[in-house]
Parts: sequence; C-alpha cells; structure tokens
Amino acid sequence: MRLAEKVIIAASPALIWPWLADPARWLEWHPKLRQLENPKPGLLVKGDQVIAHFALGQQTRRMEGMVDLATPARELRLQWSLNRPGHR
Repeated sequence: MRLAEKVIIAASPALIWPWLADPARWLEWHPKLRQLENPKPGLLVKGDQVIAHFALGQQTRRMEGMVDLATPARELRLQWSLNRPGHR
C-alpha cells in the first residue's frame, strides 16, 4: 500500500524546515498524527528512526519511519512501515 500527501505552503523552505524536520513539532501541525513514541530531540538526520501513531480511516495505526534523506531546507524523505500486531 502506498500513502502520499502533498501540501503547498506559502513560506520559504528555511522557515518551514524547523517544523518539518523536528518530530516533536509534528503534533502542532499534522492533522493525522496522534502520538509519537520517544521522539529524538532536535532535527532529523539520515538514519534516524521515528515511531508514530497516525489516524488512518477509523483506526489509529502505529508506524515506524526511517529517514532516507534529510537535506536541510530542501527535502526530508522517510520510508514508513505499518507495524501490525503479530507482524514485524
């Protein structure tokens, strides 16, 4: 399954980056994010892991994300996997 979302923000990448690259701030703006598990303080870098709970339909799902690319004020890319009970 592939989920993708695109948002256009009328602000410079440098202004947006602190909110985008700091998982602790995601709860301030991401409407589907319900919880983060032990977020790493500060900005994400390649190789960091994020565990988050997102509202998907009528359920909240635990997802594990790995940062594939983190180019400040340019691009942040995470690969997410759905963590289902009994599956790893």
